[in-house]
Amino acid sequence: MSKGAVVFDWHGYGHGSVKAGKHGHQFVVAPTDVMYLNRRQGPQWFEPMAFEGENTLEEIYKYEPIERYWTMSMRSLLIGMQASLWTEFCDKPEDAEYLLFPRLAAVAEAAWSSPIAKRWERFLDTLDGYTERWVLKGIQPARSMYNIEHEVVPEFGKLKVSLKCQRPDVEIRYTLNGREPQANSTLYRRPWVVKESQTIKCATFKDGKQVGKTLVLPLVMNEITGKNLLRSNPVERRMVNGLRGSLKCTDSEWASWTDNDSIAITLDMGGRKKLKSLSFGCLNDFGMGVHKPKSVEILLSDNDVSYWKVAEKKYTMDEIFAEVREVEDLSFEIDDASRYVRIILRGAGKCPATHVRPGQDAKVYVDEIMVEVEKVESKK
Repeated sequence: MSKGAVVFDWHGYGHGSVKAGKHGHQFVVAPTDVMYLNRRQGPQWFEPMAFEGENTLEEIYKYEPIERYWTMSMRSLLIGMQASLWTEFCDKPEDAEYLLFPRLAAVAEAAWSSPIAKRWERFLDTLDGYTERWVLKGIQPARSMYNIEHEVVPEFGKLKVSLKCQRPDVEIRYTLNGREPQANSTLYRRPWVVKESQTIKCATFKDGKQVGKTLVLPLVMNEITGKNLLRSNPVERRMVNGLRGSLKCTDSEWASWTDNDSIAITLDMGGRKKLKSLSFGCLNDFGMGVHKPKSVEILLSDNDVSYWKVAEKKYTMDEIFAEVREVEDLSFEIDDASRYVRIILRGAGKCPATHVRPGQDAKVYVDEIMVEVEKVESKK
């Protein structure tokens, strides 16, 4: 690197800056995980299509550009901080404004304020005044900080629902009867357990007025909802939480994998049952390199050791790499009984040369697994 070069560090949280400082170079911190404004800034169900990941207003405000372990010599080489906005998902100036405001205010505070001077609640009070000024100037800032983030987690055949909001000064109100939430609707205080299909509608309120968008959670229970996925992680357990994914691959209702060559999903039905059908949703998003697998196998077992195949489907390259953006349900008829069900997905490999992402691994995204069993009439 030439003498006098200035390094812009966007990897990690300052590791590149340390390397630059050791060689006497001045540097600017611009960490991807905090300061990339082309990432969504709030709950994914309300956000426009954006780059994968989330950098919220609060995360940006609380970011500290100077690492505690830096020496005074290292700190003296820091000449600034940068936030970046890549506009591949912006079709008009208003799209860029939505991503920039109000997060630019948090960027300024992160750069200018010392750690001991930061007060999140005080910043929000001040921000409300700035927001009014922006609106008068014709800028419509995002109101993502008022929207509700949800988490639905499977637990022992039931679903645990949690709600939260970035703003600590709002109330979350919800309904379970299909009506729109009002200022006098049930106040959310803590997570609760859902045992059957129901639609939750919730929104944030301040001073008796709704300030965030209404979040609708249509929870649909089926035979496997809330049940055990063997040898799974929290991301994979989204496939049995009763919620379908959207058209956004950044949607936190999709399960995805780093290695898409061969994916195995094992369901424990909790007892031997006669299966009629199995289906699951796959996201097809040509622009993002997300495609259905080239093959799917369904296997059954009574002991989770010996499995037999009961269904299989294979797809052509034209079917897999179709230029579409849709959620497709892959369905299988089954007429057999077992306790364990294994789904084996094999990814399509590299995107072809004619693809917008040539040579990139085609990614597999799966949302809700739906299982139908044969009902046994009780004897009188």
